[in-house]
Amino acid sequence: MSMEKVKEINRRFHELMLEDVKEGIFDEGAYFWHYEPFSAGYWDQKHKIVLCNLETHGESTTGSYEDRILTFEPFKTWVEHGYQTIKRSALFLYALCQKFQGNSLTNDQLRGMYRKNDELLRGIKNTAYMNWRKEEGEWVPENTENIYRFLVPGWSLSPDAEISNEKYRKLTLEYIDALEPDIFVVTGKTGWDVLKKIYEGKVNLPWQGMSRNGKTLFISAYHPSRAMSYQYILEKTSSIYKAFSGEKVHG
Repeated sequence: MSMEKVKEINRRFHELMLEDVKEGIFDEGAYFWHYEPFSAGYWDQKHKIVLCNLETHGESTTGSYEDRILTFEPFKTWVEHGYQTIKRSALFLYALCQKFQGNSLTNDQLRGMYRKNDELLRGIKNTAYMNWRKEEGEWVPENTENIYRFLVPGWSLSPDAEISNEKYRKLTLEYIDALEPDIFVVTGKTGWDVLKKIYEGKVNLPWQGMSRNGKTLFISAYHPSRAMSYQYILEKTSSIYKAFSGEKVHG
């Protein structure tokens, strides 16, 4: 695949969602985040790494379609602002990338990266980040219902009428396929449940476990909130490396 294919899928996503705004399914004035790898270098990586959270709680803005793509620059800004989920997502990606480069970090080294934004960001520039829900989330810990409405089979896009979300489920799977991930980390219990349900049983992923489907190793991890400790990040990324390398791991 290629960045062009990812952009084409994002364009289709956006057009469909704008149509549903006109139909009253999404609020008028709602805006959506679309995702793509942080750099063209992602496609040259021996191990393509993707991390998937739930929904974006960014600062509302208006603008064109291109303004709503979470490229490296807005992600960088959020890291620099110290947004907890984004910062720990970056730390997780950094530790995982370092592991695959043959570098094992200590707890103190990873903790020290929290304040070294430039080095942290350089270390993850060839990865990809995404959320399940494209509509910007409310300022609440997690809007599980709206995440499910957007993607999970059996849920309606609207709470007031039966409106299928199948087009978004299929396009999300097409997007993941276009990324060609070798490693796909999904965070949180809700995120883990969404992944299992949108793949309709084709990915048998245990909570906090791993499962291979084709070339992709799917991993369930804690959500990158304060609950994701430095020690957890180091242990989890080490187990991912071992599993990908063919070593037997527990969980």
